[in-house]
Amino acid sequence: MQDDDLLSPSLAETTLVPIYSVGALIAAAFFGGGLAVTMVAMINASRLKRLAKDMIWLLLAAALSIGAVIWAITASEGPESPRIPSEARIYIRAIGFGLCGAFFLLHRQVYRTMNLSGRPPPSPYVTVAVAVVASFGINLLVGTLVAINGELA
Repeated sequence: MQDDDLLSPSLAETTLVPIYSVGALIAAAFFGGGLAVTMVAMINASRLKRLAKDMIWLLLAAALSIGAVIWAITASEGPESPRIPSEARIYIRAIGFGLCGAFFLLHRQVYRTMNLSGRPPPSPYVTVAVAVVASFGINLLVGTLVAINGELA
């Protein structure tokens, strides 16, 4: 048995689907917070055909992100204003960066395999931009619903 035979079956026989890089998750966290990271991670899970397996983690991350937005609105200026102050945005971004690490750990084997095989990740620009815009829209919707609920109470 030669040395080449030891490494070739594990990398050559698997079909590697490239997923978006950790840099894409970090960009999504910085610009869009936890919801944008969750959306990019959901696309990664879908590309890996493990969406059902990761669904519980994706739902927990989305609930944590939406909960942070609700907390930021109600704890800062009250529910009558759907505006999120800059201090609370730091917490929302911190949650996003924490989720980056969590989703990296969830998919670390794929990232390691991509690194060993030398296969580049797909271009993340459009995906991250759409996730950030969608995150802003969801945050605005949640803020508006909290403000309407505060007026009714």
